[in-house]
Amino acid sequence: MLGSMQVNNKVAPLMRQLNLYYSRKLRGRKRRMRALQQWASSFDGFFPLPDDAGDSWYAKLPIHEGMVYGLQARFGIRRAVIGILLDACQSLRQAKPPAYAQSRVIACVTLPDLFSASVDIFYTDDAFTNFITRPGIDGQWEGQCWVPLPASRSLQSEWRLPTSLPELGYHVGIHEVWDGEEFHYSGEIWLVGDVG
Repeated sequence: MLGSMQVNNKVAPLMRQLNLYYSRKLRGRKRRMRALQQWASSFDGFFPLPDDAGDSWYAKLPIHEGMVYGLQARFGIRRAVIGILLDACQSLRQAKPPAYAQSRVIACVTLPDLFSASVDIFYTDDAFTNFITRPGIDGQWEGQCWVPLPASRSLQSEWRLPTSLPELGYHVGIHEVWDGEEFHYSGEIWLVGDVG
């Protein structure tokens, strides 16, 4: 997805790119990390208000997939990207207007597919509850099941992140059938921020 997003009277470029050449070295990592830092800092003092479309808002990481997933992805860069996502979440949390104090601002960290990570705002508790309740049976989230991870686990301590925001961790299991072919996915999702 290419384009731009108006944030805090600035235009933040959205540069989500798929990694089509997994064996090639990704160039410009420092430049890409600076751009990601600028994206996160563009949320300082900014809080998107709900529109007529729904009761939630989200922004995916504007990053090249090769930075966080695949043969060229490095632990240090992945850790820094998670930290930047948490910074964006914290900026949005601090910018909440009093009228939206009940809103939940959450960083959704997906592992191992960090490219799918996002920062989300749920304007109502019902929207948040609907998001985390995925029983894996008939309904909106058919084929998906989220099982809570043990309370002894922590994304922030496992990845040595310098924050201590409230968090919830889930094991994600997806089983879907498309055109007669089965698709299986197993991973984790960590919800960090206003989860309490």
